[in-house]
Amino acid sequence: MTPAAPLAPTCVVRPHPRHPRPGRFPVVMRWLARVLAALSALLALIPGAHAERFDYRLEPREIAPGAYVIVGLKEDFSFTNGGNIANAGFLVGTEGVIVIDTGSSKRYGEQMLAAIRRVTPLPVVLTLNTHHHPDHFLGNQAFPPATLAALPETIAAIRSEGEAFNANMYRLNGDWMRDTEVVVPARAVEPGRQRIGGRDVELLALGGHTVADLALVDHDTGTVFAADLVFNGRTPTTPHADIARWLAALDALERLPAQRWVPGHGEVVTDTAPLRQTRDYLAWLQRTIRQSAEDGLDMSEVFATPIPARFAALALVENEFRRSVAHLFPAAEQAVLEGPARADEAADETAGRQAGADAGIRVRHFTDVDFSDVRDALAEAIAAEGITPPVVSHFGHMLDRTAPDLGHARGLYAEAEILTFCNAAVAARLAAEAREHIALCPLSIGVYAEPRAPREVRVAYRPPGIDTPGATAARELMARIVRRAAALLGRE
Repeated sequence: MTPAAPLAPTCVVRPHPRHPRPGRFPVVMRWLARVLAALSALLALIPGAHAERFDYRLEPREIAPGAYVIVGLKEDFSFTNGGNIANAGFLVGTEGVIVIDTGSSKRYGEQMLAAIRRVTPLPVVLTLNTHHHPDHFLGNQAFPPATLAALPETIAAIRSEGEAFNANMYRLNGDWMRDTEVVVPARAVEPGRQRIGGRDVELLALGGHTVADLALVDHDTGTVFAADLVFNGRTPTTPHADIARWLAALDALERLPAQRWVPGHGEVVTDTAPLRQTRDYLAWLQRTIRQSAEDGLDMSEVFATPIPARFAALALVENEFRRSVAHLFPAAEQAVLEGPARADEAADETAGRQAGADAGIRVRHFTDVDFSDVRDALAEAIAAEGITPPVVSHFGHMLDRTAPDLGHARGLYAEAEILTFCNAAVAARLAAEAREHIALCPLSIGVYAEPRAPREVRVAYRPPGIDTPGATAARELMARIVRRAAALLGRE
């Protein structure tokens, strides 16, 4: 930029009669300085003001020789806490450091690594992500990439859903998340007992809180890092929960010869009380949701269910109960509706549809609705799973276009489209079971209406026709997407 030319020497500037004279400016500036100082002192008294410094104030606590824990807050994500709501930890061996979870942001990871450096100069040799929830892996950037590791299903889930989680964390935590990017672990851990960094540790591959949950046993001290399979004084979260599997994992953990327990949320303890507390709440939640579905309640009625007094002290119990109902009740309701057979579907379906049902095809029927609304609800439900937007095939148009050349009838559908998508976590699980299961991916859901009734729209899908945990996960994913679409349409 070219500097402005100086004023001519003959130019004389006189103060405006309403402006303060030059001699009064120091007085005004001193007054402003006093006001700003008072304002700064006032802001220092406001709890949220410290957030501007983005200091998580991480203080590692040694709970056993060489075993350290950083205990998070029993809160929801917020602009004040920056996502510091989960426990993280590390083990210092004779040769290196094992890190257990990296926190909610790049800043957290950096500050955690600095806290480790205050304890030991030894290198980090293994950085574990116990599962794929964002408060446990979004600090990965701060740690050596070659040390990042997790169970295979967790790696696939971070790859599939990590970006959606990260975007949501920016909305929930604001500038605490600045410069945070998803770093997917490249190393799949093998369960079993092994010596790492000079520590005698055992890695346990469990699940139920998410598709895969890693627990670590430090045999040198009898300490179990149970991650989010165990909550202490805080209500369990269930966005990806399989409660039956979770309860089985708690049974497996309780059989361990442990001297102390590090939960994913809440204080460290030397007994199994948090395991029993977590099991009690989950079992009650499971019974409540199942019974509500069997009694024909709608979701708003389930929200009003009284929470037993024994759970009143759990942090965020009312909020988490409502979230769990939203996550889990549609599946329970659908299971009751489908029962042995739905009378309305039996009357509606023709012999051809029955043959499809025998082949494992699932059909959901919506009346008095626009085709485009159903299709858009499905796309939104797929996106809600953190999955890349589906590929849409215009099946009905394709049949009409090819009819003259191939000799089949035109107008088989008023509208028909196929939404094809891939959930990496499910795909990895299927592939781990058998490499030929590549043929089962990607997954597809069709949506169509017939010419005779264009506002009667059906959703049809066929889950993998095999009996394996991976196929079960695919079946549950597809059913969950259809249920969520129905909820978006107001057809719960």
